[in-house]
Amino acid sequence: MSFGNLTEDATIAAEKDTLGGSNFGPLGSGVYRNMKIVMAYVQMSKGGAMGIILHLLNQDTGKELKQTLWVQSGTAKGSKNYYETKNGEKRYLPGFEIFSAITKLGANLLPSDMTVEEKTVSLWSYEEKKDVPTQVDVIMPLLGKFITLGIVKQTVDKTINVNGPNETPNYMPTGETRDENEIKKVFRAEDGLTVAEASAEATEAVFINTWANKNTGVTIDRSTNVAAPAAGAAPSASGSIAFGAAASTPDAKPSAPIFGAG
Repeated sequence: MSFGNLTEDATIAAEKDTLGGSNFGPLGSGVYRNMKIVMAYVQMSKGGAMGIILHLLNQDTGKELKQTLWVQSGTAKGSKNYYETKNGEKRYLPGFEIFSAITKLGANLLPSDMTVEEKTVSLWSYEEKKDVPTQVDVIMPLLGKFITLGIVKQTVDKTINVNGPNETPNYMPTGETRDENEIKKVFRAEDGLTVAEASAEATEAVFINTWANKNTGVTIDRSTNVAAPAAGAAPSASGSIAFGAAASTPDAKPSAPIFGAG
């Protein structure tokens, strides 16, 4: 397993401070400190996209958060950690941007510096409906690290696969909704600084309070109120799901690397 494609490029917008599932039910939107990374491993989709599965435990409340960050596109799209906008600008995938912030602020390492070890862990099997021993590539530098997270609660569509068993899955809305969590911002555990603030060598965390004031207690409705077509009807859209909003205009990139070996 290689993180060689997760390098950063000065021509791509860096993270900027902009306001843009739990085992006890979704967490309310807000800033959660004392989040411990208890597991982090790699999952590849059938199309070659790379996902990072994070299991985090809030040491204050005992609540668990599980999140998938899609950090690299599939083979058909070039296995890249960025995409291009309609006007040709390159933007990091939202999942990569969050993962990058976690590696930098949690482990003081770049995403491309991550290493894995194949280990057997107990994971939920949808086929067997229970936890089963599963071999996965565990991202060792992240285990046991602490991070502070800006988490939003959002309402999304429940989906169903409208294709047959031998076809590529195509998930469409059912007309029902569910609530879930999404990591939207990452802060350093010890001082609350963002990547942008740490890169600028700030001595005071400012954005964490701005983010909290705007988002705490707010539930975002991302549902469509559209039901899937009847059996046999042609779907009107692909089953792809967009994760988060596009990255914003970058701050100036520091002349020397702040995180990792450089």
